[in-house]
Amino acid sequence: MDKNILQTFSLSRNFGELKAVDNLDLSVPEGSIYGFLGPNGAGKTTTIRMLLGLVHPSNGQVTWFGQPLVNDPIGLLKRVGSLIEMPSYYPHLTGFENLEVIRRLSGGKKNDIARVLHLVGLEQDANRVVRQYSLGMCQRLGLAIALLNQPEVLVLDEPINSLDPAGIHEMRELFQHLQEEGVTLFISSHLLSEIDQVATMIGIIRKGKLIFQGTPSELRAQYPRRLSIGTDRPEDVSIWLKGQGYPILQMNNHHIDIPIRSEDESAKMNKKLSIAGFPIFETRYESISLEGIFLQVTSRENQSGE
Repeated sequence: MDKNILQTFSLSRNFGELKAVDNLDLSVPEGSIYGFLGPNGAGKTTTIRMLLGLVHPSNGQVTWFGQPLVNDPIGLLKRVGSLIEMPSYYPHLTGFENLEVIRRLSGGKKNDIARVLHLVGLEQDANRVVRQYSLGMCQRLGLAIALLNQPEVLVLDEPINSLDPAGIHEMRELFQHLQEEGVTLFISSHLLSEIDQVATMIGIIRKGKLIFQGTPSELRAQYPRRLSIGTDRPEDVSIWLKGQGYPILQMNNHHIDIPIRSEDESAKMNKKLSIAGFPIFETRYESISLEGIFLQVTSRENQSGE
């Protein structure tokens, strides 16, 4: 996944005095699932609309497949499928019939419908009228429409929003299946725990600015895991830990949390505490979730006044 299928260079969009997107440099590797994260109002949807040529940038450039979007928007975007909002369907028609309408309008092949129904797992429900579909099934039908022209990339804006846990699980499996089929996915979301489970690359945007871009492991490496130490002498242990150079992340009742880089370092700390003679009744090594890191990142940005 060394080749970037999508890139932006200093991409910006102003709405009057508001900088909705501010000098964004995205790099989306071919074959990746790129999770584009940010709180509501961060600039995610504006960015996506610029990627798809629906909004013109105030400054900067979008390139698809190594070519500037402005040079050949129709030709380049033919290779890109998208699902920005819940599409409108004909509720009295079946899923198959809705796809057939789109296929005829787009000039697709007849066997494309069977292909996309199989991809999104709607084969058994293809002949049900859409008004009987669940929200998750409607999302799958939207993805099927986006896949009709065999795109190399799917751009999805909040595709798992409003789904129940079962629907979210199904969509996550579908994303991984599509990646295995060779489709690159660019997924915007604020449901961080779900992106954590599928993303191979992550970009975090806040107030229009990209504040992180890299792999999930690279993100976690910047934010240490924690060791929770249970002791009957929390004040004494806290003073000793500070003397050893460990900042106290949290101290509640008889538990002290400190940052730790690895399980090996955690084991060494257990030994040091024992040698120092402290009564320790529990140590718990905890890895931090992507959601926890996201909150730390955005909290840090808030503190810096960004």
